[in-house]
This record gives sequence, structure tokens and C-alpha cells, in this order.
Amino acid sequence: MSAAPVALPEGVNVLDADGVLLLAAGPEDAPGGTLLCLHGIGGDARSFLPQLRSLAGTHRVVAWDAPGYGDSRDLRGAPGTDAFTAEALAVLDHLGVGSAHVLGVSWGGVTATRMALTGADRLRSLVLAGSTRGSGVSGRAEAMRDRAASLRRDGAAAFAADRAGRLLAPGADPVLRAEITERMASSLRPDGYAAAAEAMATTLHTEHDLARVRARTLVIVGAEDTVTGPTESKILAEHVPGSRYTELAGAGHAANQERPDAFDTEVARFLADDHPTGDTP
Repeated sequence: MSAAPVALPEGVNVLDADGVLLLAAGPEDAPGGTLLCLHGIGGDARSFLPQLRSLAGTHRVVAWDAPGYGDSRDLRGAPGTDAFTAEALAVLDHLGVGSAHVLGVSWGGVTATRMALTGADRLRSLVLAGSTRGSGVSGRAEAMRDRAASLRRDGAAAFAADRAGRLLAPGADPVLRAEITERMASSLRPDGYAAAAEAMATTLHTEHDLARVRARTLVIVGAEDTVTGPTESKILAEHVPGSRYTELAGAGHAANQERPDAFDTEVARFLADDHPTGDTP
């Protein structure tokens, strides 16, 4: 499968969930249950390679190529957050997982939030990383659709070269910058990205929506994130009841890739607060 690395790290396996590519690590009966990872609009399953390495064992860590990305099939249904939410819940069904911890980065966090609102019994906890309420307001919605048009016009390589560097803090490791650029270029497909952009453009979780989230929630963001930024994360943390807020110094939007040790320490500490054996049936 071309979207996955040619040589995966030891212990990371490729799975197929009804046409949706997954990378998975850790035992199916991990004591902390399953951690489902949903990438941002410019990412893919490989965005979570650090977490697949470090968090597996205590948890079974599973990351998807969202429908329309990488080697996954196209999205089923009309583009929108509800369609991607249904696909994510279907992945849990395919894995035989009753409930899971869900970690969403940026756009993935918007989908994860909708999972918490519409499938509350399926979430053991929620991690929103560099996330947002959505882009369904004047100006931001048009900008999302314009980005999809740019990808279609310019091609994935040029699009990635322009946008990938924005995910990192100034002075970030150039090797990581090159890796993220390559991953973006190889995983993005115009129709899939357009569906994700439309989901963002038609979604804005209100304060009332966020107040209805009942999952234990960690909001984590890079202090130097200029894409969604700490201001947006603070809004999420303010309105999701009982949520925990953490900023990571020296990290941009892709904090889980740029400062994986610090990111994983915070996530592991949060997940350890809820540690029943296995997944709910």
C-alpha cells in the first residue's frame, strides 16, 4: 500500500477495515483499551508513527488513513462531518471495539468531537490536539474550499511544498519538515481533501455543543501553533466540561510529530486516569 511506509517500524501492522487503511500497534487485549487516532486535513496514518511506537503496549494504538486519503477507499455518503464520524465509528465496529479513547489532531479533532456528541457511549476519553470548533463561518469556510481548489489546480507535490512547513514551529528540524512534506504529497487526493474541506466548511461546534461533551477530555496544543493556535484550543477547553488544557513549548501545529516525547507523556498521563481492563463489550 503506497500510503504506508515501505518498512514499517517493528510492531506496527497494516490492517484493512472495509477498505479503510489502518496502522496498528499493541495487543488487541491491551489493558488500557484501544486508542483511535484521527489525523489532520493534511495528514495520514503515518502522522501518528511516534504514538504507534510509544503508546502501544498499555494501549492498542490504531491510526487511519481517512476515507479519501492515502490507500483508503473514498468516503461513503455526502461530504460532511457526520459522514466521517460514521466512518470512524464503523472502524471501531470492524475492530470489535465497543468503546475507545479517541485522539484527533486538527480536523481529526473536529470529527472526534462529533463522535463524542453523537456516539457518546463509544468514547472512553477524548484528546483534542491542535483542534478547532470547525470552519463554518464566513471567510474561514471559503478559505477551506479555496485550499481544496488549490490542491486540484496545483497538484499534491506543489501543495505540500507550500503548506507542510506551516505545521511546524520556526526553526523546526528540516528532516522532519521534509518527511511531513513527503507524507502530505503522497497521501493527498483531490476528492478526499475536498470532502474533508467541505466537512470543515460546514461545521462549527457551538458553545452549547461543546457543553454537551461528556467524555473525559484533554485539550493539547503547541504553543507556537499558527494554524489553529492556542486561542482556539482554549475555547474548546473552556466549554468542554471538566477538560484538561496543556500547551507544549517549542511545538507548532503538528505537536505530536514535532515534540512526540512531551506530547506522548501528557497523553499517557491523561489516559492513565481511566484504566479499566480492555474495551467495553
